[in-house]
Parts: sequence; C-alpha cells; structure tokens
Amino acid sequence: MKIYENSKINNGTSYSVTCHYCWDSGHNKRYCEHLKRDYLANKSWDKSQDMDSLQVDLSQRPNNYFHHGAKMQLANHFIYAKSLYGEEGKAKSPTTRKAPSCGFCDSKEHTRRKCNHMATFVKVLEDTNRAYREMFYNKVIVEMGIGLGAFIEYGYSSDSSLKGKNITGIITDFDPKTISIGNLLYQYGDYNTPIHLGIDSKVIKSSFIIGEDLPQYQQIKDGPLSDISAYYHWTSTIQKIIAPSPNKPDKEWFLGQSDAFDWVVKKKSIETLWGEYREVIKRFHPKVPSDTRCWWDCLDWLETLEKNEKSE
Repeated sequence: MKIYENSKINNGTSYSVTCHYCWDSGHNKRYCEHLKRDYLANKSWDKSQDMDSLQVDLSQRPNNYFHHGAKMQLANHFIYAKSLYGEEGKAKSPTTRKAPSCGFCDSKEHTRRKCNHMATFVKVLEDTNRAYREMFYNKVIVEMGIGLGAFIEYGYSSDSSLKGKNITGIITDFDPKTISIGNLLYQYGDYNTPIHLGIDSKVIKSSFIIGEDLPQYQQIKDGPLSDISAYYHWTSTIQKIIAPSPNKPDKEWFLGQSDAFDWVVKKKSIETLWGEYREVIKRFHPKVPSDTRCWWDCLDWLETLEKNEKSE
C-alpha cells in the first residue's frame, strides 16, 4: 500500500494542483508547457484580431478539450503569457539589492546590526540612568528616608478637597528596578516607567511620589528631580514621612539593580530616541556637550565618545 501516493492530504481527501489553462493536473499555469507553446506559436496576435485566427495544438490536451474552448483560453491568458514569454518578460532585469543603510543612524556604510553608534547610545542611556539613580538614592532614600519600612501618609496635599482620602501605612514594596530615567519621561509615552510603591501590600504605580506637604518638596521641584514631584495639588503622592525607613539599601547594590536599555533602540532611530531622551540626557549625563541640541549633534557627540574610547 502506497501511503504517500499523493503529495498533500486534506481531511483524508487527496489533493493535487490543477492548471487553470489546460486543466491538466500536476502543475499550475505558471509552468504550463501548453500555454508556453500556444503563446510562442501566436505571439504576433493581439486582441484586435479575431479569436479564430489563433492556432492551438490539441494533440496532448485532455480528452474533454475542444478547439474553440482552447482558443478562448489562449485569448483570455494571452496578456499573462506575454508577461512570461514575450519580449517584456525576457527584458525584466533581476531584482537589484538595495544599498545597505542603517535604520538607527541613517548611514549608508553599514547596517543596523553593525552600528557602533547604537551601542554607544545604549551606553549613554545607561550612564544617564546611573547618574539619575545615584541622585535619587542620595536625595530621596538617604535624606528623606523613603524606602522599605518607612511609615508614611500618602494622598493629597493640605489644600485639596480630597485631603480626607489620604492613606497612612508602611511601605512594604519599593522595587529599585523601577527607579529609572523613565520616571522623568512623558506620563503617557511609550518609555515612561512608573515607580512601584507598595503601602501595606497595596501597590501604587506612579512617577509622582513627592507631595507638596513635604518639607523637601520645593527643593526637589526646583532641582533635576522635579519630574517626580506633584505638579498639581490634586495629585496623590507621599505627603508626610512619619518615620523614615529603618534600613537603607547599600548604595552600590541599589545602583546595580537596573534593567538594561537594549530594548529601547529596537526598531527605533536616533532621531526618535533623541527626541524622547534629550532632556534627561542633558540633565544627568556627565559628559554631554551643552550645545548638543538636534539628533545630528548627538551623532557627532557619539562619534567623539567612540574616538575617546579607542584612544584610552
């Protein structure tokens, strides 16, 4: 028994391809020898002429074929056959491969996979993030005492009509990986990262954690960390630190608890990413030139960083 007699099986029914020109099985019209032979025998014909003037060979056609039907088939498929076997079809040049170009920096000399600027930009984001996290550690965790075990009041400022809805509790969850430059980006953008803060095991996700009633509020608002402070008095934030965190994390451990930024550059260009991260890079990166404004200025800076790294 030949169990593989047919090339395809569909719900137990044998399946074989059928040509829509000669109606024979085993091939389609793209590879139909009858269509090729009939066209080459009549290639000077055009549709302004009578169909009966076509010459077709029925000697190898299926038995159910008849002369007039074969001519009608050829007339209906003539333009298609001309595209395959006519002078236009022969003149088609092979598809030329596009010159390589980089989707990140727009260079014509390499592809995205081999772009040094992309790797350097990831390093810039990591350095920027480390500088932000270090400032957050010093100002928020050490000086203000916000962290695991801190006893706080979380809610609305004193001049808000929602003041009575404040929550008093202990910070039971404070994920250090959520402390990143993404906290400073547009709240509804693709790259914003809210801070995960758990009060009595109830997790709150928000980049705004410093409230107006805190003594350090004005200092935070006027400094580089201004984006984590409340913009409006009706924003729910930490309003009072009743007792600071009893155990501060080790600084080096805290700085090491950070996700990589490789995902940020996937399918994105330097033009797009510079627009998203420009302000935080200029605010926190220790080496960014003050005149770096546009994305092409950023590319020049990345090239300088790469040259300096090679010379070291």
